[in-house]
Amino acid sequence: MARCLLPPALTRCRPTLGQQSSLWLSRVKQAASMMYFAQRHAKLTPFLTGLEHTRKSPFRWYHCSSAVTGKSPKTWSSWDALEGIGNIVLMGLPGSGKTTTGRILSERMGKPALDVDDDLLTPYWGMSVADKLAQVGDHVFLEEEGRALLTLDKQATIVSLSGSNPLHHDSMAKVAGTGVVIYLDAATETILGRQESMKVDRIIGMSDGATLEEVIETRRNFYEMWHDVRVFVHAQDSPSIVADRVQAALSRFLEDVGHVSTRDVTGKETRSTFLEAVLQGLAPDGGLFVKPSQRPKFSMDDLQALLNMTIKERALRILEAWIHPLDISPQELRHFLDMSYTRGLFDHPRMCPLVSLTKNVYTQELFHGPTASFKDWALQLMPRFFTRAAKELQPGQRFLVIAATSGDTGSATLDGFSRHVGVDGDFDYCQHTVKKIFLDKNFHQALGDCQLSVANSINWGRLLPQILYHVTAYLDLVKDGQVTLGEPVDYCIPTGNFGNILSAYYAKILQQLQTVFRAGFATEEDTLSTMKDIFNETGYLLDPHTAVGYHVATNMGTPEVPTVLAGTAHYAKFVDNILPVLDNTKQDYHNLTVGELLNAASGLTDQPKMHSLLSSVASKPVKQTETVSADYAQICNSILQFARSI
Repeated sequence: MARCLLPPALTRCRPTLGQQSSLWLSRVKQAASMMYFAQRHAKLTPFLTGLEHTRKSPFRWYHCSSAVTGKSPKTWSSWDALEGIGNIVLMGLPGSGKTTTGRILSERMGKPALDVDDDLLTPYWGMSVADKLAQVGDHVFLEEEGRALLTLDKQATIVSLSGSNPLHHDSMAKVAGTGVVIYLDAATETILGRQESMKVDRIIGMSDGATLEEVIETRRNFYEMWHDVRVFVHAQDSPSIVADRVQAALSRFLEDVGHVSTRDVTGKETRSTFLEAVLQGLAPDGGLFVKPSQRPKFSMDDLQALLNMTIKERALRILEAWIHPLDISPQELRHFLDMSYTRGLFDHPRMCPLVSLTKNVYTQELFHGPTASFKDWALQLMPRFFTRAAKELQPGQRFLVIAATSGDTGSATLDGFSRHVGVDGDFDYCQHTVKKIFLDKNFHQALGDCQLSVANSINWGRLLPQILYHVTAYLDLVKDGQVTLGEPVDYCIPTGNFGNILSAYYAKILQQLQTVFRAGFATEEDTLSTMKDIFNETGYLLDPHTAVGYHVATNMGTPEVPTVLAGTAHYAKFVDNILPVLDNTKQDYHNLTVGELLNAASGLTDQPKMHSLLSSVASKPVKQTETVSADYAQICNSILQFARSI
């Protein structure tokens, strides 16, 4: 068990109900697609296409002179070319503090400051911005402003943009390419309050009847297209505090500490970027790549800002804090999240809803993905990280990805990867074998032109996505009124090889809190009786792993403190073991097909409902039937045959 504001906790021990372990293999080929900002709102249509739109859109008359693809991706090599001459570009809504922050940074950093409104547009037009707007009107102003911004020719300067600059693609693309774009991200309520205090009731975009709030919300979508770094701005923040945050963000951007092995005791090993860590999997010494420092920390105000966001909006801001934008840009991250966490892949609109089980005990249903396992959360996103890394660092290279998994949650380990081989052994043996293979130089040589990588939780790209649901569990408790922001909760995680707990630990680090870890276990009898008791008491059917967690949580936790129990798998994955426990007729279920078992279970309960994606599997043919003994040489030979067959 663990006590903290962002629950990091753990329990351990998993039942042995019908588990079989296997190795998953895949040769990953290069992807050629470029990731661009995805259009998501009808209000953006006219700007993105140049077409007229309905009067409801505050930008129905805006015209873009070229196709919108967002900014050109920045890389480590492209940034090196800007060393010493790159601009610091401040972007944000009117009232976010761009101009004042820019002046403070100028004094602190000894760099010149340029305010686009005062120092570029006014001299360029020979009149004030207000006079120009009155002269040409909203309909023409944006294009005129864009033409003026195209004349900007500055280096090593702190540039404070106007609130409408990001709406003009060509000029913004040029400015974004001159340095790092920092988005001063203030909540709509904060901006509205500041605009009211400044007695501002109109900004560009309102001439056709749109409200100030509508214009603000629509502009946000354009800001999301351009930023490299996001800095939260809160209502009570002074300009000096915002400047502090910008400087801290710049320090992380310019002096990235990279990733090192957990076994690096000297601190002298070569540090890897995020993409390098994902591509390599394990460090050369067999350790896990992690950040040695500069781990993100979210303040209470930052967490408050996340409360009313969707899980994908929360996820974007968390991943931005962990992944350097020169590895994967925020725009690419947004695209990856949109592709990974959709209703087509997850069968619940909230993706990982919290459900009240008993007094002060909640389960977070992490099994709504395509294979009904919590691992879907990581393994929908991790292959996109991997493909991005391969394309950037080793274009044209072929990769063989291996992973160890148990049969219960293992189908998630890689839905979308090519083949699995059953092993007559347990998960620990398979995991040990994967690590041994990875460090086997002779095996690497035998692979020839294939490069080896791993997809287990020994890959940082696999662990990182799991932080997302640990954070969102706490935020959902706060949003639903079960706790107030800052109150502690316990988080209980049934685990096999500690990966899920490690990601919760990193979620805890977001707030730099002290915590206590406790480990417990449940016997087979404890597990079965817990499933039966909870089902009879509440109608909710736990899977065996989550039942282990519930047993430990209720025996080791503090009753008055809310507990979040990680619901790691859907009960239907264990239906052959669960049905005999709940059915008093003593029917023999072992001879039933998968389809018959699922049909028998479908009428048991709607808490949770039968997993639609899982139930469809019963009608699909079995594709992989190969099994080998727990022999290292046989396993290696099977993997090599697979690699050579493609």
